[in-house]
Formats: sequence, structure tokens, C-alpha cells
Amino acid sequence: MKRFFLVLAVLPVLFLTSCDTEENINNVNNTNNVNNTNNTNNTNNTNNTNNTNNTNNADVLSGQLSVSLDTVSYSGAYSPANCTVIWIQTPEGEHIKTLYKAAQFYGFYLLTYRDAGGVETADTITEASRYNHSESISAQWNMTNTNDATVITGDYEIWVEFTENNGLGVYTSVPLTIDGSAFTETPADEENFVNWTINYTP
Repeated sequence: MKRFFLVLAVLPVLFLTSCDTEENINNVNNTNNVNNTNNTNNTNNTNNTNNTNNTNNADVLSGQLSVSLDTVSYSGAYSPANCTVIWIQTPEGEHIKTLYKAAQFYGFYLLTYRDAGGVETADTITEASRYNHSESISAQWNMTNTNDATVITGDYEIWVEFTENNGLGVYTSVPLTIDGSAFTETPADEENFVNWTINYTP
């Protein structure tokens, strides 16, 4: 009888010990699962951050775009004197930056430029009004907008306008796709805009 009671007394202890061991194992497993989940989440977050950084680095433009051309008079009221402007905008019409402006006093009559969001400020003036069309005009773009923020890859337009009278003159535009690769373009001559050269260097 004593032996029987001893066995019965030991059984609860073994059962409790077994339960404690199982609970400890479950706790360890749960902890490992949580850690694994956290590690997975951290890895995913890191990957997402890297992907974002790579996208941002790929989209941002650097380098310089240069444009030069000759203008031809349309025999306006004050020709050959003229006011001239070159600017960059998006195909949707968003004004990006003024690159060249020869119009110290009569820039008001650059109507297409003004309608496109061009501004009449002293720092956009490159020189006074041009006396004639004898010299080529040229401008450079450093891939920033009016707020000096760097632009991204995409489609842009170069616009040129000049007027020889107190009113609307002539204007033209050239579409460009800038993806960060170097290029040189020579757009076809038009009646009032000839000898184009557009060069982009990353």
C-alpha cells in the first residue's frame, strides 16, 4: 500500500513538470515565430526603402542641356529690333524655367510666354531687347525648376518666342524626352527659327 501511494504522489508532479515543459516549449516557439515575423518585416521594410531610393536616384536628372539657334525677322513694326525669350515647360503646360530673356522694357508683349506662366522679374532678364537678328541666341538649362529643385526624367518642351511689335509675335516649340542619356538634336528649320542645336550632357 505504501508503494501505491508513492506512485500516486509522484504522478501529479510528473504531470505538472510535463505541462511546464510543454508550456516552455510553446513559449519558445511563439517567441521564435514573433522574432521571425519581425525579422521578415524588417527585411521587407529595408527592401522597400532600397527600392524607393533606387527609384528616386534613377528619376532625378543631372547635367546640362544647351540650346542655340538663329531667329529671322518677320518685318514687324520695329524690326529688326526684337524681344526674345526661351523657356522650358511640360507638355501639359507647366512652366519649368526661363532660360533666356532679352526684353528689359517690352517683355509685356511676349504674350505666349506670359500665358505659359512666364514671369516678369529682373532675375529672368538675360539682356536688353535685341537690336537685330545678326547674332545667334543660346541658353543653358541645369535641370532645375524656378524653385531650384532638380527635375526628373520625362517629357519636356523648349519654347522660343520673339516679337518686333507691340503685340503677339512668332513662336515655336521643340518636344524632348530626357531620360538621362546624352543626346544631340538639330530640329528642322522654320520660317523664323533656324540653325538649331540642342545638346544634353549628363
